[in-house]
Amino acid sequence: MEKENNLFKLGEIVENVLEEYEETRNDDNCLYLQIIKLYCVQRNIDIEGLSFEYFLLNQREMGFPSIESVGRCRRRIQEKRADLCATESVRRKREAHKKRVLEYVSA
Repeated sequence: MEKENNLFKLGEIVENVLEEYEETRNDDNCLYLQIIKLYCVQRNIDIEGLSFEYFLLNQREMGFPSIESVGRCRRRIQEKRADLCATESVRRKREAHKKRVLEYVSA
């Protein structure tokens, strides 16, 4: 149940970031960076002082969400809210990529 609550809270955070930062609708890396910045502010962590290696190896212990969870939340939100969707060209690229992945998996 706690995991579900955490995902629900993450979904709210992702939705707020998508609303506030339009560029995050087109780029999961940009979205993830904004999410991590928010988490760092909440936890009083200096994001500039974190090495990439330290972040990757200690992400869970520091309470940061995974980029996969953030991406799943973004997809779910964009399915429900057209106003937060990516641009048409990004949507076409994502759909083409999804199609290639499904073809690969089913091969």
